[in-house]
Amino acid sequence: MKRELPVAIAGLLGVLMLVDYFLNIKAAKTLSVEMQNWVIIIAALALALAALNLVINHSRRISRKDPDSLHSYLLIISLVLTVISGVFFGPSHVSFKFIFEAIINPLASAFYAMACFHLASATYRAFRAHNLQASALLITGMLVMLGRAPIGEVIWSKFPAISTWIMSVANLAGMRGIMISSAVGMIGVGLRVMVGIDRTHLGLGE
Repeated sequence: MKRELPVAIAGLLGVLMLVDYFLNIKAAKTLSVEMQNWVIIIAALALALAALNLVINHSRRISRKDPDSLHSYLLIISLVLTVISGVFFGPSHVSFKFIFEAIINPLASAFYAMACFHLASATYRAFRAHNLQASALLITGMLVMLGRAPIGEVIWSKFPAISTWIMSVANLAGMRGIMISSAVGMIGVGLRVMVGIDRTHLGLGE
């Protein structure tokens, strides 16, 4: 029963979601909405548990006096201040807006700015024309960049049109193929979970 009950619940909930999506049944719609609300509640509890686990782990680092314990101090203090500001004052309060607009957003911008250097390095390694596929990637990337940059149109007026065609035809066709194959894979995984073949999400193995 300990193995079969979680599998049966997962299968029944999967069937319920399919019935709600494809059939217009009022009872199924009501149950589906209720289950989705429970999913939101469980996700919120999981997020709170993750935050508690984060605080416990960094508190242990502080108690051990690790060399990087200053980072743990900053993380715990900022987490507590953000939670207090959001829970007791609300997201529209000036303190909560200050945390996001003056701290989180600039840090995120700095992070993405530093990530540009890693992206440039990865692009250099990927664009080396050591075979036919890499050569095609290099030529396509150069055409797209020349079409997007203002200097490209100055060099040749056809570069923007070529770049637009690559992005709207060739790139879109590849993206649709990836999305279709991903959707088929998700359907397969969902069916395996519903019929009880795949039990790894429950920690039951085979």
